Amino acid sequence: MIEVNDLKIFDKNRKICEVLKLTLKSSEIKILSGVSGSGKTSILRVISKENENYIGDVFFNNINIKNINIKEYSKNVGYLNQTYDLFFNMNIFDQVYLTMILNNFNKDESVCVINKMLNDFQLYDIKNKLPNEISGGQRQKVAFIKRILLKPRFILLDEPSSSLDLDSKKIMIEKIIEYKNNYNIGFLISSHDLDFISMIEEKTIYNIK
Repeated sequence: MIEVNDLKIFDKNRKICEVLKLTLKSSEIKILSGVSGSGKTSILRVISKENENYIGDVFFNNINIKNINIKEYSKNVGYLNQTYDLFFNMNIFDQVYLTMILNNFNKDESVCVINKMLNDFQLYDIKNKLPNEISGGQRQKVAFIKRILLKPRFILLDEPSSSLDLDSKKIMIEKIIEYKNNYNIGFLISSHDLDFISMIEEKTIYNIK
């Protein structure tokens, strides 16, 4: 479980937001809701260990994340930010494949799983293209695939549907539900997309004021 207690996040000396208590359990989908600038991305960055400019405590399985090595932590808590973190000199298939191999997945099984996921997201026919040769929505789907195929304990998603069409949103939600149910992954999602949020039936909402 991820547990956030008495969190105050700062930008230099300015307080961005405050969270009294937030928990995320395995097999749970939780939506961070709030107006633009309310601190949704900042909360995800703290939980992912990308930002340490805060007061309060964040625990992963009852251990304060400040005491957990970032490499070990990232195996358990994946984070999809709004920049996607793709390698722009590597084609779509290879960078998903490399990510899985570096995390000790079976090579042959990885090829099959990647090809199926690319096909499900209508990316198979462009799998040899570089990220700068495809659309923003396609890059967003590739970044999502890279995160979810690693099957971490929890996945943090920051505006994951911002560049997607309706059909792609439906596919992404199907995959979130599938991995939640089959692998007990917990998802914490920040989103302004009301249509996307409304299509997720199995969710709880955390309002940031």
